[in-house]
Amino acid sequence: RRENADLRQQLAEARAATQNPQQLVAPPAPNPATLGEIEQAFLESLKSADREQAFELFHAADPQVRDSYLCNIAAVRKNIKCALWSFPTCFYDREIAFAFLSNETHSGHLEKGDFERFPFMDDKEMVCMIVGVGKFRLGGALRYASDRLKADRDVVLLAVATDGQALRYASNALQFDKEVVALAASKDADVLRWAEEDLKTDVDCLRAAGLWNEPSTVYLRSEKAVLSCKFGQAATSTPFSADFAKLLKQDTHMRHFCTHNPNLWCKKNCSDYDRNTRCTGTLESCAMALAGYANLSQAGHPTKNSCWRVSFRYHLEEAKKSNGFMLQLEERSGLGEGQQIETRMARDVRIKVFRVYTDKADEHGDVVVPADLVKIGNAIQAWYDDHTRNRNLENIWIGFGNGSRPQYEFVQDGSTAAAGDARA
Repeated sequence: RRENADLRQQLAEARAATQNPQQLVAPPAPNPATLGEIEQAFLESLKSADREQAFELFHAADPQVRDSYLCNIAAVRKNIKCALWSFPTCFYDREIAFAFLSNETHSGHLEKGDFERFPFMDDKEMVCMIVGVGKFRLGGALRYASDRLKADRDVVLLAVATDGQALRYASNALQFDKEVVALAASKDADVLRWAEEDLKTDVDCLRAAGLWNEPSTVYLRSEKAVLSCKFGQAATSTPFSADFAKLLKQDTHMRHFCTHNPNLWCKKNCSDYDRNTRCTGTLESCAMALAGYANLSQAGHPTKNSCWRVSFRYHLEEAKKSNGFMLQLEERSGLGEGQQIETRMARDVRIKVFRVYTDKADEHGDVVVPADLVKIGNAIQAWYDDHTRNRNLENIWIGFGNGSRPQYEFVQDGSTAAAGDARA
């Protein structure tokens, strides 16, 4: 354990010493005749050293030796572990680089950022080893691969199989590839924001991500729910909404409600027809409907081509009929513009709203944990135990410490005002 800690410390120091945003330039071919006495003495002692002795010699060597390309190469050829102190200098020798990456124990000390200056990121065999072979699986290192390999399907499939977020660095053509996107989504639901537009709502991709509600699913609760969250499949979004939606489907209490996730459905916007539209989700107010566009199917249901407001209000009304609720996720940055519209629609429909808010960071995912879902489920069950009498918006805090808002609030044109435990 001490040795591994030492190795990690040495590698961290090496990284700090080589933080140059520009690609390193390979050193000139070494000339033994130009070596100083210290380097020549080291090379001489290395000749008679065994594997472990070579490691100790290089570890304790003078900085002048550690800065010598020829001494680096000689030491690493004796013992591949010496590469931990030589990285990335020794890796200009392909044979040594390949041997090091093939050694799962030693290569495991590297991180994906270390490959920003690696000189073989246009070498398919090398890159495949980095992103997906053995235990050395750093799919995110695809970021530093050449454009040629970012467009290589074999390489990208290996990368997304180990890190779904690698889809972000794949070529545009492969972000259109359904198999690649589905595989990436199976590792991380949030990666759908990097996929081509149609694949963001593709049933197979959503199923792989664990977000799809199978039509054949039988729910133990008859009440329906509608999720209000920021558009989680936009390239500028955070992982928050995708993580939250996926956990909802896994939670022992919440999974029993049929929950409509608007991110999986309609994204048409009637403001594309009329920038001044004040659509509230009704056919009478929707600019698409007023322009003669069919917002509903013959059976009276919204389709994937409906205005998103009409679709959302339809599901709100269905949830209201079932004595259900709207579950709104407010990220640390506040409600999105669309969520404010959804809040006004919920007020008009007179449906119960549970607003989950937090101060946790939302840029890197893993914001919502299973314990948060338990808290949410308990609040919803308490409402049903009270015979659903309180129709005011109810705040649920899942951040650090205690939330600053009152438990209940009135909804006034999308904004809120404090309310007591009044029952409507």
